[in-house]
Amino acid sequence: MDREIAILFAEREINAVVQRYCHTMDMGDEAGWVACFTEAAVFDVRNYAGELIHREDGRGDLERYIAQYPKPPRFRRHLYTSALLNVDIDAGTASGENYWTFFVCEPGEKPGLVAFGRASDKYVREAGGWKIAERYAIADGV
Repeated sequence: MDREIAILFAEREINAVVQRYCHTMDMGDEAGWVACFTEAAVFDVRNYAGELIHREDGRGDLERYIAQYPKPPRFRRHLYTSALLNVDIDAGTASGENYWTFFVCEPGEKPGLVAFGRASDKYVREAGGWKIAERYAIADGV
């Protein structure tokens, strides 16, 4: 029973990291967004055909990427749903599959759905909690 409870808590903490990723990115909290990742994290985004949209390798690339990302009042909203998590509590690792949707609303314009897709993630438990080690996002529709 203790093992199952530990896995449930890990799943809850991993979900919190994914939601924090969305909130910090959309609200312009650069340091908070970068803190969702490990030091050597990979963030790889491709279209449905597998063509690279952008890729960041490590903390420096992540910091440069989020520094140029649009900030409010240019409203962006990321929604991650349908999370399937597989936690190896003994190893301190996990993998996850999510669906995502991305909405944009420029000042004075109507909001719109810009893209949707899926993400495959790898997570690790560090001293500060669970973090994203790898995020591979596929934009199924743009």
